[in-house]
Amino acid sequence: MRKFLTLTLLILSGLAYGQTFEGSVTYSIEYISMPDEMAGYINMFPRSTTLYVKGKKNRMVQVTENVGTQIMIVDEQARIGYMAIDQMNSKVYAKVPSFVLNEYLKPTVLDIDYTNEKSEIAGYNCKEALIQHGEGVERTQVWYATSLPVADYKDFKMLRGFPVAYWVKEGPVSIKYEATQIDQSKQSDSLFEIPEGYQEITWEEMVATGFSTF
Repeated sequence: MRKFLTLTLLILSGLAYGQTFEGSVTYSIEYISMPDEMAGYINMFPRSTTLYVKGKKNRMVQVTENVGTQIMIVDEQARIGYMAIDQMNSKVYAKVPSFVLNEYLKPTVLDIDYTNEKSEIAGYNCKEALIQHGEGVERTQVWYATSLPVADYKDFKMLRGFPVAYWVKEGPVSIKYEATQIDQSKQSDSLFEIPEGYQEITWEEMVATGFSTF
């Protein structure tokens, strides 16, 4: 599930090159298909994710019913990342090691194919793009809006528009992400700091929780 959950970080890009997106985006998550051995755990998978973005800083908040809340904070420019979880009345966080973060931030886009297909999604006029993220990986179908400002974020910084909806496919797994709320407002710097009330643990301890999606 690591690859599927980290793909919720793909939120950015838009119209006016030189401008940058600042705000928050909430995506609904729909599991279109998955193998039988994963289907039994469907209630443990998140149904939505929210991204807060300010320049090269981002914060992802993902709530899974009956499991807990996961917060991932990344400052791409400073090359710093944190993972925090609130699970069973326990709030902990860990700093992501440099070698893990550097590998995660490596660009993976090999090719983007822009098609002539158009659609209206979540109230936005969108165009279709097919993105190749790696050798042997099925292309990601993206519907992007050119009426939203550009945001410089990881793999999607080369996209011509803001990804309003996209389908992630890997083998028998197919997941749909669709924006349900897009808010272009100034974001507080405190959003990209460690939340209050969380106790620090080691990265190894965080990985042992099973919540690490890096």
